Order: sequence, then structure tokens, then C-alpha cells
Amino acid sequence: MYIWYFSEDYPHKLVGEYDRKNSPDRFLFRQSKILNLEKTPQVLFEVKKDRILKFHNIEHNGGGSFKIVSPELAVVLEKYAKDDI
Repeated sequence: MYIWYFSEDYPHKLVGEYDRKNSPDRFLFRQSKILNLEKTPQVLFEVKKDRILKFHNIEHNGGGSFKIVSPELAVVLEKYAKDDI
């Protein structure tokens, strides 16, 4: 079993803020099923998009309900951990 934590040295200004007012309830993602959402989840960052897109795992304060990953990491997860995502 693996537990997904982000690094202690992850830069604080790169942690996104889950926009609770304009996004679906973040606890919906704990259902572990495909959701047909009316609103797209919004995560706001203090830095520019090009800086964030350099990471494969993007942290946010929305809790562990969902992860934001790069397309490359998504392929790896689909291949090696399909039953766990």
C-alpha cells in the first residue's frame, strides 16, 4: 500500500486554493466514481500557469479528495494503478 503525500519542501505559493464558492463540493470526489458535474472544479494559484504546468503533481488545499496530475503521470497511474485511482 502506498500513501500519497506531498513533499514537506513543496513551495507554499504553489499550493492551489480550491474555490469552494464556485466549485462542486469537494467531498463528492470521495465517492470514487465518475461524476457528471454541472460546475468544473476551480483551483486558484498565486503563480502563472506555465510555472504550475512544470509539475506532475499539483497540490491544493481541497483536501485529499482528488489529485491534480499531469497527463504523463495520469498515463502511468492508469497503467500501473488502474484499480486504485
